[in-house]
Amino acid sequence: MWTKTADEILASIARFTNDEYIVFLNLNPRFGVFEIAYGPHGMYGVHNNVIESPSHSSVAEVFRGQTREAVVAAIRAAAARNNDVRY
Repeated sequence: MWTKTADEILASIARFTNDEYIVFLNLNPRFGVFEIAYGPHGMYGVHNNVIESPSHSSVAEVFRGQTREAVVAAIRAAAARNNDVRY
């Protein structure tokens, strides 16, 4: 996990030239900070409503090129299946 402040998280994904992002975060209760889940594989840019990622993870390969709405719907459906709905 990467431990970062909110400002550091935004700075680390600023290399995407997009205005919107999907970032997977975990709260580290010991330090009271958010961590980017899955390191660089937990950050996605949204450009013209299409998901972009420099990652080559299996999840990034599935998300890349899909619309923001499709990806958010898939995330919500997966969370609901796991009884872990926290969005």
